[in-house]
Amino acid sequence: MTRQGLEEQGLAPEQFPDLNREFFTEDRGPHVLLRHRMRGVMLAATNHETVRQALNEGVGVGTLQWAGGADALPAEDEDLAQFAALEATILFHHAAEALLRLLIALEGKPPCPWLEITRMRQPGVFPKAVKDLRRRLSDEATKDMLVEVFYGRANQHDAAPGYDAETWDDQVTGITDLVFECAQRLSAESALYNSAKHGLSTVQGRAAMSFGSPGEPPALKTTDTPSITVLEIAKRGDGRPQWQQTTHWIAADRTLALVHLISVQIENLWTLARRRYVEGDGQVHITPISATVLDQVLAADVEPDEHGSEFRSPACQ
Repeated sequence: MTRQGLEEQGLAPEQFPDLNREFFTEDRGPHVLLRHRMRGVMLAATNHETVRQALNEGVGVGTLQWAGGADALPAEDEDLAQFAALEATILFHHAAEALLRLLIALEGKPPCPWLEITRMRQPGVFPKAVKDLRRRLSDEATKDMLVEVFYGRANQHDAAPGYDAETWDDQVTGITDLVFECAQRLSAESALYNSAKHGLSTVQGRAAMSFGSPGEPPALKTTDTPSITVLEIAKRGDGRPQWQQTTHWIAADRTLALVHLISVQIENLWTLARRRYVEGDGQVHITPISATVLDQVLAADVEPDEHGSEFRSPACQ
């Protein structure tokens, strides 16, 4: 019997209600931590005089006090912009992973979601589940599930009171597109996130490139946005693995705006799960996401968006 099988033998379903009450606390959901971290990034990335004054006067946590003052770290606009880009990237991936793990754990209304989330820590389980979720996002049954988990509705075609069909369809599309964006970027930017998280093995700067014929406007040109370059292993056309450099252009403001949208939907999910597993029936406040708003946040940073917001080149021939 596998180790997982042995663990399953020891389950005590009668304890699930207590675990649910312990997990779904009213004011300790992931959205709270994400918003604290967003506030920290934005404060640290600004060079506002009020922040500098606070640092000079002294800030601390517990008995630890920051004694360096405002001049202890580089505070040039370029330094702060690069810091914000890297922190926003790490925070987005943390938020996206939290949203997807909670969503996958809650699908099907399991008796103990905390246990389902923990099961996903087994090697390979979460990536496989994300791939499967992304594959079926266009299915009506999956959209119905998203509407129920995030909006508390039984069916995606059930417009909430006071909503016209067009607004409701926009909000159903919004949550579907947000989940897709999280799943897609967790896969496409895995090397970026891992390089930033493990050892900070990234190169930051403002990489620039353009493609086009001499004397003609470039067909593809980067904008003036901080960049992060990583080394990763990719497969060539013949299937052979090869090291390559991949440069990502990160708009910190849009990335943090996306983190905010994710945190709102996590709060929706958390509030509804708490009502289902802890409190029983009752009214709750839910904030749907508009596809129009999401599209504005996701506006392309590379024009035209032929390669998305990244560029890849072989590191070794």
